[in-house]
Amino acid sequence: METPNNNQQTTGLQIFFKEDIDANVRVKVINGAPWFVGKDVAASLGYTKTRNAISQHVDNEDALKQGVPDNQGFIQETILINESGMYALIFGSKLPTAKAFKRWVTNEVLPSIRRTGGYSVCLTQRPTLPAPKFRPDFIEWKQAVCRYLNRNDLKTVATNMKVTYSHVCKVYSGNTMSRRIADRLTKLAISHKNKGIIYPEPVPVYRQLLIEWEEQG
Repeated sequence: METPNNNQQTTGLQIFFKEDIDANVRVKVINGAPWFVGKDVAASLGYTKTRNAISQHVDNEDALKQGVPDNQGFIQETILINESGMYALIFGSKLPTAKAFKRWVTNEVLPSIRRTGGYSVCLTQRPTLPAPKFRPDFIEWKQAVCRYLNRNDLKTVATNMKVTYSHVCKVYSGNTMSRRIADRLTKLAISHKNKGIIYPEPVPVYRQLLIEWEEQG
């Protein structure tokens, strides 16, 4: 695996998104070439153990480690993969949408990056990420389902849909969009509501720590 080169010319992190195949992938352009966040590609292709998938399918020369900001803005050392590494994950995927993912990347994303240095779509196609977090519709949806879902339910949805738990959590928290996952969460919440299954509102971690502090005092 390559190490970062201080002489590399790197653009900012960009996001690819295609809702109908549930693809959500970040990319950096380094020296004019696209490098994809490996775990994003693997998750979009249905791998549940993304790190293992990268290790198994992607050659060392097709991957490098570089700092990438997470959802909270902290820089995390992350594995990036080049086009060759991405195709290796595509060919190893058993997900039916893998072919659609390949067509989308080869026919739309890569040509656009080569023309402009970044992925661009018209405004009517571009999703605003993390748009749901700031939309009243998302807030209303979250308030409606949250009483009937807990952490184990999110893990169950991830397992059944062959996606990562973190991806389901991002959808549930509004940090990314997936109609397919949101629909599954909604149906599960409705099922629990009809059965009278209601979960208590979780106590925020810092509030819980404060309670414990006061009890010790």
